[in-house]
Amino acid sequence: MEQCTILTIEDEPAISDILRLNLKSAGYDVISANNVMQADSVIKTIVPGLIILDWMLPGTNGPTFAKLIRNDKRTQNIPIIMLTAKSLEEDKIEGLNAGCDDYIVKPFSPKELVA
Repeated sequence: MEQCTILTIEDEPAISDILRLNLKSAGYDVISANNVMQADSVIKTIVPGLIILDWMLPGTNGPTFAKLIRNDKRTQNIPIIMLTAKSLEEDKIEGLNAGCDDYIVKPFSPKELVA
């Protein structure tokens, strides 16, 4: 299996820890950021194979950051999974229209996420 680096952008420490532990145990390299500024800094040095992005973040929200990722030639093809407590149909549509490839609602199953 080719090693994949996953960037998680999650401001809740407990959820960030769950993500990191489950993804690492599945064999992935994980880089964690707790806001968009940190994530942007990471992306300037490494292009991750996948981004797991929370919607509700301090400062810039997830959909806005997803649009920025999609509008940059260097990052436009990185798959993005929106992981959020926002579960309404219009929220899902907004997240997918912002450029996310998948949308998982919290609370989530770590096994489902890894799959």
